[in-house]
Amino acid sequence: MELIIIRGNAFSGKSRLADRLGEVIHAKVLHVDYLKTSARKNNPLLDIAGICSSAYSTSTAKLKEYLTAGEEIVIVEELGKDKELIDKLRDFIDENKIKVRWILLSVDLDELYK
Repeated sequence: MELIIIRGNAFSGKSRLADRLGEVIHAKVLHVDYLKTSARKNNPLLDIAGICSSAYSTSTAKLKEYLTAGEEIVIVEELGKDKELIDKLRDFIDENKIKVRWILLSVDLDELYK
């Protein structure tokens, strides 16, 4: 398995790039923000740490599922500030000896809001 991890600021185009790249190379796409939203909806009493923890656990479970299913490439899209997720991904990568490509997107907010 190879992971392509797309990181970046809000509104930098991570989701769009991940979805388009997934279409072009026929890869599964894992949107961590969507998992956070789902955790929030399913557990409205969770605080932000609980929401993130739930999303991270789901992320690694999905990656294990994709690895077992023989997926060749998986794209993970997340906010650049999610250190806990990155730590969990690094552990998963090391345990499973997975090749990783990192993409970091940034946006010039001054240009964005002109």
